[in-house]
Formats: sequence, structure tokens, C-alpha cells
Amino acid sequence: MLAVGLCNIVGCLFSSMPVNASFSRAAVSNASGIRTTIGGIYTGVMVILSLTFLTPYFSYIPKATLASVIICAVLFMVEVSIVKPMWKINKIDWIPLWGTFIACLLLGIEIGILVGVVIDVILLLYYNARPRVTVQKISENGMEYVKITPSSSVLFPSAEYVRELIMKSNIEMGRSSNMVVLDCSKISRADFTSAKVMRRMT
Repeated sequence: MLAVGLCNIVGCLFSSMPVNASFSRAAVSNASGIRTTIGGIYTGVMVILSLTFLTPYFSYIPKATLASVIICAVLFMVEVSIVKPMWKINKIDWIPLWGTFIACLLLGIEIGILVGVVIDVILLLYYNARPRVTVQKISENGMEYVKITPSSSVLFPSAEYVRELIMKSNIEMGRSSNMVVLDCSKISRADFTSAKVMRRMT
């Protein structure tokens, strides 16, 4: 990747064509056991010779044959073994997995990757907007109070949600005048909006 980047930086000074790496050719080289950069030189020489002398004969090669070479080369990159552990650890991870897979099949690689990124961003926003909150009613020394413990960051997407949850829990567990204790020991981050919302409850 460093070589490709440097080639594009230098090439743009001389109005050259953009330089790019061949993913399929790199996969074929890896599957063939190539481990040094000399393989790239050898491949480049073979490509030049092929384009010079063998181009007329390429039309006789079936496309299915060329496709099978690429498929066999990149087959080792498909990590089927991660699907089952992913389901056991967090089933939500299947949403971007299968969303990206289906989008790539139906819409193409570029759009499929973009769909996967969008799904991940939506999930991240959802987790930020709906943090896990533990609500406990505790009695100590003749006093009863409601203990609210957010288990993650409280940022502006989740500030109003946490406030409504606190008010609702206080009403459901007793009188609306019960004392509420907000345990912030597990809050790793908070912003101005969340602090302002929390202050409105005091």
C-alpha cells in the first residue's frame, strides 16, 4: 500500500495514469506461495510479455475459466468459521454481516460496503442513544431511594432517554417525591447536553 501511494503521489506530478494494485492478482500470487517482492517483478514482466505477444489469443479463453481462477484464489479469504461465534457472542453483529453480504450480491461491491458502513453507524448511534441503565430500589437506615446506574457513556443522543427513564422508574417504584441517586461510577463519558439534562432534574 505504501508503494501504491508513493507511485500515485509521484505520478500525479507528471500527469500519469492512477496506479492501483490488483486484488485478484495479489490473491493468486498469495495462493501460489509467493512471499517476496520479486514475485511482483516476475508478474509484471509476464504481464508485459503477455500483452505484447499473447493478446490475440486471450479471446479464446472462456470467462468462466478466468473467473474460476480468481474464485479459487480468494476462497481462502472467506472466513466462514467466524459466523457461528459471532452468533453466540452478539447476535446483532449478524445484521451488518448479512446486510453487507446481500447488498454486495445485489448491488455490487462498492454499494455493498457502503451499506455495511451505514448499518454499523446506525447501530452505533442506537447504542449511544439507548444505553443500558440499571434501576434499583434500596432501603437503608429507614430511608428508601431509587438508585439509577447507567452502564456506559451518557451523551446527547441518550440524555433525554436517561432522564425519562429516571422519572418513570421513580414514579413506578413509589411516590414521585422519592429520593433518586444517580450512580455515575460506570459513566466513562458525558457531554454538556447530558449534564444540562441531569441538572434539570435536581
